[in-house]
Amino acid sequence: MTDITDGGPWAAWYCILTPPQREQRVIEWLKRYGVYSFHPVQKKWRVRRTARPIAGAKSMGDGRHGYFHERSILPGYVFSKFTGLPRWHVLREMPNITGVLGHNGQPITLRYEDLKTLHDLRRRMDVLDTSLVSSDMVVFAPGDKVRVTEGLAIDGFVREVETANPSKEIAYLKGLSILGKPLPIPYHMLAHEP
Repeated sequence: MTDITDGGPWAAWYCILTPPQREQRVIEWLKRYGVYSFHPVQKKWRVRRTARPIAGAKSMGDGRHGYFHERSILPGYVFSKFTGLPRWHVLREMPNITGVLGHNGQPITLRYEDLKTLHDLRRRMDVLDTSLVSSDMVVFAPGDKVRVTEGLAIDGFVREVETANPSKEIAYLKGLSILGKPLPIPYHMLAHEP
């Protein structure tokens, strides 16, 4: 196995460029050489209708499966901590590495303070998502009486919710249809009616 650093007592952070959706492969490859790497991701809950079950997904009983999906916040960037001077010619020859963030052909070292913020982003995004869901998210249930607050022709209509889809943030109201199909109304256009 080729050594990818020249050794040394110091450590520096660099930003390695990769094709989008190849970040995890680069992280695994660098880990084999003892280089700590990460890329910031955000977890999102997804619901999909599939014939085959998805590994690790929760079945909803009607052919749909719910699972957490990691979405890259900065696609194409992997932040790596090298102990010693990296051998860029070796790194550039490796699969899925297209280059390194730099200026005038020289790689730029990144400050630990800036990377700490990015490194902690996953934890902070999870906390932010749960706080938004618990405090600001308005939920509508079948049987709730709601008023349409915006919308050209239906502004001010008061109706009962027939069905709601919280994952897509839309509701279907009783008696509102177009050409025989129920009209989906986004949550931001609705308000609870006392």
